Amino acid sequence: MCVLVLSASFYSNDILRSYYLLKLGKGDFQTRRAILQKLRALNCVDIEEHLVRLMTRNADVDSRLFSANSLKEASPLSPHIVYLIAELLKSGCDEDRLFSAFVLSGIGESAAPAINAIVEATSDDTPLVRKYCCEAIANVKRPVSLFLQALIARLREDKDEQVLKAALVSLSTFGADSSGAVVETVKLLEVGSYELKAQASRLLGSIGPNAKGAVSCLKLLSKHEVDYVRESAVDALRRIEAQ
Repeated sequence: MCVLVLSASFYSNDILRSYYLLKLGKGDFQTRRAILQKLRALNCVDIEEHLVRLMTRNADVDSRLFSANSLKEASPLSPHIVYLIAELLKSGCDEDRLFSAFVLSGIGESAAPAINAIVEATSDDTPLVRKYCCEAIANVKRPVSLFLQALIARLREDKDEQVLKAALVSLSTFGADSSGAVVETVKLLEVGSYELKAQASRLLGSIGPNAKGAVSCLKLLSKHEVDYVRESAVDALRRIEAQ
């Protein structure tokens, strides 16, 4: 009798998992979140894989958004799940690449298995994909030349302000290793918007003494009429001339 009860319980949980996985693609955000919690309580081992499937081209936008946010919240993700997301980033439709890049930008170092796809997608046709990929590189925090070159290429080639800002912020996380970005960053000091000028100054400050080639431009900006632009330049000069 005991064996029969256990067997019935097993099949009951199996049916519940299948039922909740089907329901996960329907309803409002709160309903889906409640279903996701029930699946976790049932120790459903393939939740993240199902979320990846829900994030693809066959899903409605609400399912895509829910799945992408849920995957970010589930970080760190397993290498297998990251690989599936990387495949979407490499060969998916425009929407697949957008949501994949969004997820990878928010899962920290667990995005490392996807880094080659991320670097390649920094030159994607969609500006928001490029922005998210720049952010993902910074989160992985591995200052190898391939990553730095991809970010510097954004400074040199991109026209989208949000992408440029993301590349500057990401390069700042690498400190002195970003010294190869000085020339392109100085150009942004000269022609960028106020926000880009300020962020470019912060990057140069993080590079430190290796950014001495930017001192003359920073001195001009240290007299800028806009407070945060001026203050960023002053701080960068202090850090560059510290030694």
